[in-house]
Amino acid sequence: MIDYINVTSHEITMLLCKKLKTGDCPESEYHQTCGDCEYGEIVDIQPSGVAVEATMKEEMVRKENGLQLVRTKFVPKPQSDQELATIENEYFYLKDATPIIIGSIIAAQAYPGRVYGTVPVPGYERVPPDQKLVRSDKFITFEGVSR
Repeated sequence: MIDYINVTSHEITMLLCKKLKTGDCPESEYHQTCGDCEYGEIVDIQPSGVAVEATMKEEMVRKENGLQLVRTKFVPKPQSDQELATIENEYFYLKDATPIIIGSIIAAQAYPGRVYGTVPVPGYERVPPDQKLVRSDKFITFEGVSR
């Protein structure tokens, strides 16, 4: 069993589709038609009440022609780190479920392997946020990326 846990401050509209998960749904079938999909179900993943946040940290890469070229990294906020640990402990030790903790791309970078970003259903990449539809079988991770 997979539990999707939303650690953003807004709901996430997700397509739960068996055909999409197994790869049996060709792109032409679900391109902008998932709202009418006969195989899947669209659900709203409500915010969990915990909004995992991060802080931006700049690192100087080099100076060139009077310009500062910096790299940005996102680092965990202590309170969010504790709240995330509480969620993880609840699932890993108290429930027999696999949690997929969904956050922003920034949170996914700050908490690699712990928080995941969403991947839009093809055809829903460039739509307004209230029309966004994301997959339930594919997520963005920054595992292996050093902080």
